[in-house]
Amino acid sequence: MRKKRVLLCMVLSIALLCSCGNTEMPESDAPISTEQQPGANEPQEDGADEGAAQGAADENAGGESDAQDQDAAKPTALSEEEIQFFTDFIQKMENYGFLLSAYDTPEYVNLEEVFYGGAGIGEVMSDEEIAAYLTAYQQEELYTDCVKVSRERMDAFLRSKLGIGLEEIREPFTWRYLSEFDSYYHEAGDTNYTSYDCIEGVREGDLYTLRFHTDWFWDDPRSDCETVIRKSGEEYQFVSNRYLGGSEIGYGAGNSEVRAAYAAALQNLMENLIMPDGTQAEMDRFWEDRPNENEFSIADVDGDGAEELIIAWTTTYIAGMREAVYEYDPDTQKMRRELQEYPYVTYFDNGMILAGWSHNHTYGDDFWPYNMYRYDRTTDEYLYMGCVTSWQKEFQPEGYPDEVDVSGTGTVYSITYGEEYTGEYDYDQLRYDQFYEEIFGMAGEIELQWHLITEEELDILFADL
Repeated sequence: MRKKRVLLCMVLSIALLCSCGNTEMPESDAPISTEQQPGANEPQEDGADEGAAQGAADENAGGESDAQDQDAAKPTALSEEEIQFFTDFIQKMENYGFLLSAYDTPEYVNLEEVFYGGAGIGEVMSDEEIAAYLTAYQQEELYTDCVKVSRERMDAFLRSKLGIGLEEIREPFTWRYLSEFDSYYHEAGDTNYTSYDCIEGVREGDLYTLRFHTDWFWDDPRSDCETVIRKSGEEYQFVSNRYLGGSEIGYGAGNSEVRAAYAAALQNLMENLIMPDGTQAEMDRFWEDRPNENEFSIADVDGDGAEELIIAWTTTYIAGMREAVYEYDPDTQKMRRELQEYPYVTYFDNGMILAGWSHNHTYGDDFWPYNMYRYDRTTDEYLYMGCVTSWQKEFQPEGYPDEVDVSGTGTVYSITYGEEYTGEYDYDQLRYDQFYEEIFGMAGEIELQWHLITEEELDILFADL
């Protein structure tokens, strides 16, 4: 993932030239700088409206307030005391997790990183709760520590730290949930705690643009990040976070180098049947004398700010059909594949992908099984989350788990996390609907504009290159 970096050193230089030197940590939201506004002592032109001048004098207090507001909005370098304040701030259990994922707006914070260690609001599970948890998820015991956070406390925490509630988060959140306790749970035998130091920053109005660094990672892009924090009353709220380990060259929609690379890759695919990642694309002889139905699209499907090349290759045997997402890296001048699946893929604007299987060998007659993927902004790739299948009693009554079908709909589901299909059907219709709503319900489906992989389409789309 590549994004334009804000050059803090340039801002700091400008800020130091503009400010009057007052960089002490303010006790309130009063402006740091008290520099006199340009033109304050300039004489009025002859014939200036005396009434307007008198009116300005009568409203002297309001004018002073406006001048102070303008001063506060100027970028001002942080003092050593302020930098230490934000180092202490980010090292708290409740705050460090907000630096472990990249996001341009608060809605895309990865809550699994934020709450991995409990974020200082974790609770102890009661014996009754543990028993209910083990029963619901068919476990004999808890093999590691189990972090519990109630929905109520989680929502209040996010409103304090982000200014938005739990239901407004767009990133997938896959922790286990017990409705009778209205709480989320996560088993983990380790911690993701990371000690960051604030090394520089500027203030502009109520916004702080801060540079953080940690030595806790080895060759990890999260070692250096730029975080924007807003002061809201007595709270400091996270606005965005981006990693600085990559190239400063930004590329995205309309970038000619990226578009040219995609055009060349598609041309090579047409002429030599070579996919952008160098793999062979097979062609069924059935299609040799038929219209080409292979398609491509160019869009930012993962939400990282850069366009991806999506190819749906279907003019071959079912086993050879594929839909793949590629991203061009200007630094290496190579194409990297982020995902490859059967061409039955739905993209969501929260970074999730629902990929239908090529065949349905399950007991769900009118429910098509699918794999789930989540885009990871840290690694800039899609991570496999698991798969979903169904069993309909009407289709296969023998052995049907009636005890699981609490809803009585005649359909149960198997949801497998992080591994291949297991065939354990332990979700009834109500639990499956809740699961789907949490993963996909808040997201919007991305509508792609598809083009045939033909000379005519490429000439039209890339004519300006």
